[in-house]
Amino acid sequence: MIKKVIYVSFVRLSDKVIQDLYIDYLIGKGAHVEYWDVTSLLFAGQEKTVINDTDYLRVITTYRQLEDLLRR
Repeated sequence: MIKKVIYVSFVRLSDKVIQDLYIDYLIGKGAHVEYWDVTSLLFAGQEKTVINDTDYLRVITTYRQLEDLLRR
């Protein structure tokens, strides 16, 4: 069984994304899920609007923050 899944994406987390990526299913099976939203790094001027605020969402706004997460 998969114990941890990390999605790195330039798409804001929405109900459709949660459904398409089977996030709720994985959580239900006991997997630790993280969704890293790197939209702000790739697209200058994008608002940091969070559609779904969940405990597994990480909105990454700086390359330093991304580096720190990768080191973990």
